[in-house]
Amino acid sequence: MQKIKLEGDIGFEITLAEIMGIVKANEGQEIEFIVSTYGGYVDEAWRIYNYLATQNNISVTFDGICASAGTFAFLSIPKEKRKATAGTNFAIHLPYNSYFFSDLNAEELETEADRLNVVTEEITQVYEKELNMSREDVNLLLSPDSWFSEQSALGFEFISEVVEKTAEEVEAQLEMFVFDKVKSSNRICALVKKDINKNKNNMSEKLEKEMKEQRTMLESFIGEVKNFFKPKNLVIQTKEGVDIEVGELKVGVITSTSDGTYTATIDDVEKKIVIKDGKIESIEVVEKANEEVENLKKENETLKEELAQAKADGETVDSVAKKVIETLKEENTALNLKVEGIKALESKVQDFLKKEVPAQPKNEVERRRELKKKLNKN
Repeated sequence: MQKIKLEGDIGFEITLAEIMGIVKANEGQEIEFIVSTYGGYVDEAWRIYNYLATQNNISVTFDGICASAGTFAFLSIPKEKRKATAGTNFAIHLPYNSYFFSDLNAEELETEADRLNVVTEEITQVYEKELNMSREDVNLLLSPDSWFSEQSALGFEFISEVVEKTAEEVEAQLEMFVFDKVKSSNRICALVKKDINKNKNNMSEKLEKEMKEQRTMLESFIGEVKNFFKPKNLVIQTKEGVDIEVGELKVGVITSTSDGTYTATIDDVEKKIVIKDGKIESIEVVEKANEEVENLKKENETLKEELAQAKADGETVDSVAKKVIETLKEENTALNLKVEGIKALESKVQDFLKKEVPAQPKNEVERRRELKKKLNKN
């Protein structure tokens, strides 16, 4: 993918001709425009909008600022291909016209007002269509002027994603900025040197010395910028008392720490770091919940054993109870037989007593009474 920077005002630095030239020069390739603009001419923005609507290989990332006509010039690019870097500001407003050294009468002012109303209606329709917003919401954004962040732009569907710049991209921008300053300094020095040679004065050596000092200072500045964005070595103190020194804590990073498994608390999270063959092989979060699961498993096993023992004990009690019941049944049967025998004997005695007994001596009657009393007692 070709990344092309578009920076400046629409109609001046950013034009349809420039964009068409870039697309033609990169025919068949994916192109990402990095756009920074405060806006510009509406007519030129419309031409850019209509042209980009015919292209399917273009994406855009708004960087730093996107305002005024710049907010709709690139809206014909599909939403999923529109992004913004973190910190980018957006602004939209009603269209306006500026008059310099011009005198307009009432009729001319009415004509200009009518033209601005037409442009306002056209822009409103674009925002309604491309941002999926109601006309009322669009009007609220247009008047008064609205400034909003990249997060609000994400909510308004101006963009589909907010991207962070990498350290390399920031470094490249700074280096390009410094490089431009160096080139500017070199041009100035060259002009001064040319003028010195032309006038044949003896100041050239002094100026050349100053120019070298400037270059040295600029090169030093570039070096400091690069060093600033280089990843610093991290020293991680593990629970095992070992220091792991790495440029960045991620899998595949080389470290001088001995192979093994280490545990360390990083950003309040306990992690297990496995080092093998001098490289970090894996980084895993230690789940404390696992210890609780293991404890529950052990407790479950203990309960199973206790349940099995209880079942065994229960079977023993059941067998004893059955034997006792059988014994009681046998004893009850024998007792019932005895009771039946006694009842039969009592019946015979009653029958015997009912029989008429001839008169007997008094002592015999008493003897019978005593015998009856003994039977009743039994």
